[in-house]
Amino acid sequence: MMLVLAQPLLGVVTLVLGVCLGIWLGRYLAARPFRQEHLEFSASETLGSMLTIEERETYASAYHDPASAAQQMDQITYAVPNILTPFVTCGPKPGHSGNAFINSMQFRSRVEVTMPKPGRTYRIFLTGGSTAFGSGAPSQEAIIGAVVERKLKEDTAKEVNLQIEVFTLANPAWSSTHERILIENRLSELSPDLVISLSGNNDAHWAAEERDILWLRTYADQHMWNLLNLGRKLAGLTPMPEVTEHPVKLTPEQVADRLEKNIRLSSLALSLAKAEYLFVLQPMIALSTKPLSSREEKVRGESPAPAANHFRECYRQFKTRLSVMSNEGLSYLDMSDLFANYKATDEIFLDSYHFGDRGYEIIGIALAEAITPMIQKRV
Repeated sequence: MMLVLAQPLLGVVTLVLGVCLGIWLGRYLAARPFRQEHLEFSASETLGSMLTIEERETYASAYHDPASAAQQMDQITYAVPNILTPFVTCGPKPGHSGNAFINSMQFRSRVEVTMPKPGRTYRIFLTGGSTAFGSGAPSQEAIIGAVVERKLKEDTAKEVNLQIEVFTLANPAWSSTHERILIENRLSELSPDLVISLSGNNDAHWAAEERDILWLRTYADQHMWNLLNLGRKLAGLTPMPEVTEHPVKLTPEQVADRLEKNIRLSSLALSLAKAEYLFVLQPMIALSTKPLSSREEKVRGESPAPAANHFRECYRQFKTRLSVMSNEGLSYLDMSDLFANYKATDEIFLDSYHFGDRGYEIIGIALAEAITPMIQKRV
C-alpha cells in the first residue's frame, strides 16, 4: 500500500523539482547577459581592479605614501557606479562606493547642500569629468574640491569673515556639454557664488573617439543603453534605433567651436544667477613639459602619435578661443602645463589624465590661490 502511494508522490516531487530547475535555469540564462554587462562595466570602478600586482607597485609612486596606496588600491575609486540622471543621462550613484561618498544630490561629498544657503557663506561648485571627480584619489579628502576647500578655510575664510563651501559634481567621461547642462539646470539653482569647470581634456578625448561632443553617449550612457536593449530583446521587441552619428570626424577647430559654445552658455546662465564662472583648462600628460619619470614616459608612449597630435592641436585651438573670451571678461585659468617646474623624480601623473594625491594636491592648491582674489573682490 505504501509503495503504491509512494510512486505517485515521487512523480509529483520529480515534476516539482523539474519545474523549479527549469525556472532557475530560465532565470539564469535570462539574467546572464545582464550580469555580463554589469561585470564588464564595473571592471573599472576601482584602480586596483585594473592593475596587476606589479603595476600597483609602480603606479603607487604617484602617491605621497606609495606603500599605503599600493595596499589600498582595491578601495581607490576610479569610476563610480552611475544611475540614470535627468538631462545628462547618467551621474554618480548616491551612497558609498570604494573611497567615494556621494550625497543625495549626486555631489561627491559626505554632507548635503543646504538650501536656502546659510548667511555669510561663499558657495563654490566644481564640475568636470574624472579629474574633477577625483579618479585615483586615495581618499575623499584628497580630491581637488576638498583640497581647495581646506586651503581656502586655512588662508582666506577668516580674512573675509565667510564660511566657504566647495562641492564637487563631476563624473568620469563628462564633457563640457554635460557641464553646461548641469550649470544651467542644476548648479545655477543652488545659490552659487562661483562655479568652476575643470575641463577641456574630455572634449578632445571624445573627438579622438570620433564622437560629437554635443550629441554623444558616454560609457555609462552606453551601458544603460545596452541594458535597455537586452530587456527589449527578452520581451521580444526590436532594439531601440540608433540616434547618434558614429563615427563623426571633427577637426580641432570644430571641437573648439563646441567648447566655446558651452562656455559662453554656461557663463550666461551663471550671470543670470549673479554668480561667477571660472573655466580651468586641465593638465594632461600628452602636453606636459614636465620631465617625466620612466613610468610616466611609458604612459605617454602608449598614446599613438596621431592621438597625441590631435590633443596638442585641440588644446592650441582651445587656448586661442579662451584668450579671446578672457579679453571679453571670462575668468580663465590655464593649467595645461601646471607641472612644468617639477622634476622627473616627482611622480605626478597616474595615467594620461589622472593623478595620485600628489597631483591633485598641486592642482587644488593652485586653484585655491587663483580663487582667493575672486572671493576678496566679492566681499
